[in-house]
Amino acid sequence: MAISLRKPQEIEKLRAANKIVGGALELMRANTKVGASLKELDAQAEDYIRSHGAKPSFKGLYGFPNAVCTSLNQVIIHGIPTDYKLQEGDVIGYDIGTELDGWFGDAAITVGVGKIDAQDEALIAWLKIHFILLLRVLKRVCVLKSYQRFYNRLLLKLGMYL
Repeated sequence: MAISLRKPQEIEKLRAANKIVGGALELMRANTKVGASLKELDAQAEDYIRSHGAKPSFKGLYGFPNAVCTSLNQVIIHGIPTDYKLQEGDVIGYDIGTELDGWFGDAAITVGVGKIDAQDEALIAWLKIHFILLLRVLKRVCVLKSYQRFYNRLLLKLGMYL
């Protein structure tokens, strides 16, 4: 699947949708406390998303009932918020998507509740570092592909082929 090249105004629309996602994720991070229920956190995120003019894009998608995917402890991805109240040492993943004027944003974070196990803390830190490194590599690959396309077109105009 090819990645579509976007015009600057399209990138701004994507950025606006993702800015709302980022704000909702920060809200989740700030409210991830012992005693908070997953359904309450989901409702807070949905209120935040709607108050910023967007829609929660996961809600209703393939029958998903909520705005936020909450993956608690051993749940790997796309968990459904329940009445469960967070406890000290839990690890919770939040995955949030928004739709703003036909453009989509999507991101996820993982947060520890209170004091978490040293192994969990180390794993979260390791994954964050390697995700950042991966983004740097992908950015370079995308730049190289852009150069490759440019030179392929130039060579074709000159009647040459790679």
